[in-house]
Amino acid sequence: MAHNYSSVEGLFKILKVLYTPYHYFAIHFDEKVTQITYQGFVTLFKLHFGYPTNVQISQDRINVKWGEFSILEAELLLLDMAFKWNKERPADEKWERLLILCGHSFPLQTIQSIEFAFYAMNKNMNILWDLEGPKKTCEYGQRYGEYCKRTSARCANPECTKMTHSYKDFVIYKGSQWVSLTFEYVNYIYGEGAEDFHGLINFFQKSIFAPEELLFQTSIMNSRFNTTAVTGEVGNESAGSSVPYMFKTWTDCNSYPNPRPGASPCTLGKNDLSSISKMYKDGYLFARKFNPLDELHTKIEGNLVQRIVNSHSAKQENAQMVQEILQ
Repeated sequence: MAHNYSSVEGLFKILKVLYTPYHYFAIHFDEKVTQITYQGFVTLFKLHFGYPTNVQISQDRINVKWGEFSILEAELLLLDMAFKWNKERPADEKWERLLILCGHSFPLQTIQSIEFAFYAMNKNMNILWDLEGPKKTCEYGQRYGEYCKRTSARCANPECTKMTHSYKDFVIYKGSQWVSLTFEYVNYIYGEGAEDFHGLINFFQKSIFAPEELLFQTSIMNSRFNTTAVTGEVGNESAGSSVPYMFKTWTDCNSYPNPRPGASPCTLGKNDLSSISKMYKDGYLFARKFNPLDELHTKIEGNLVQRIVNSHSAKQENAQMVQEILQ
């Protein structure tokens, strides 16, 4: 997903590092992205990658506004594209895991390392939570406030096993926008779980703040997939099952001032030394937010590109060695 010039630049850099013909990429450009920027991306992409069929750009462009349903609307467009791709492809071309990224995210590992990390993890897990782990939008007895104002839903009992004023009395959960979902779950919401999924979409469409942090979490936790939900950040033992997926930090922003402290993560730069050290020490696969033109972003990108080049060189040397042995 790309919503302005900076994130379009970041999106292209993500593709430079992650693109292979063995993965599917669906892209949404915000309506606010200028035609010049859009055409510039398309031209540069074709020069760099040619015309791969496994990269598709949505023809529908949503005017995405922070905190509004339009963010989720753009994500659902991409979800439809990804599901359609799998329906039309043979088994060996279907994707198994979906990742939602924006141009201000960036990989910290090569695509081969990311593939291996997911291969080593539980293949059934759906990555839903921030560092704080599973969180309901309201606790029993809480009144309208910081979290309870998200929806009209309120806990119906002390254990909060169901809520009033929600779709089908579902418990409403809050997590990360930047989820990673299995195809098994996605196939479920287009099949037997479609009625509930669309019921939740209609519920969250009613003037609810940041529904993109609620939909997949609520859908999964109120379905047979509720045991598959994990936290995508490490370091909080109370968060339950955790994997080092998407690094973020919300405080101690040392490189760029945070326009929404506590509501948006820091934009990382070269002065965020403790954050940089932690995200590599803990083995994170991705991090956000980045300014694609920042020196830190450039260094991480350069390091990954060099590792990719070295990997290709090693493969070529191995292939040449095998050829020489066989001659």
